[in-house]
Amino acid sequence: MTINGQWVQDILLGIAFVGGTLLYFRSRIPQQNVKNLTILTDTYEKRIKALEDELNENHNLQLANVKAIADLQGQIKVYKDLPLRELADGIKAVNTSNQRIVDILERNATIAAADRPILAKGRRDVEINNHEKV
Repeated sequence: MTINGQWVQDILLGIAFVGGTLLYFRSRIPQQNVKNLTILTDTYEKRIKALEDELNENHNLQLANVKAIADLQGQIKVYKDLPLRELADGIKAVNTSNQRIVDILERNATIAAADRPILAKGRRDVEINNHEKV
């Protein structure tokens, strides 16, 4: 039986060796998988953090845009409330008035140009009369 016992013992030892080797490699694979998953988890956590930061930035930008839109809507309301037709009519009246003033000034300049020789003669007569009185 020693031969058979030795033979069985060798087979069991061989099976144990092969089984141990398989277990060793099999135990390394989950360790590597755990390491890979840890790295992947860290990467995903960093990506989530970056996306959260981007979300906060976009939210702040949206709030600023909403405020700017509200300001612009207020300005539009002010412009709509302006009496633009009345302003245009007022400007037209001022323009007409200014044109009348220009016409009067031109007529006065024409009259003054025509009266200049008469006025000059009259001034000479006044000067002569003043010298005679002295």
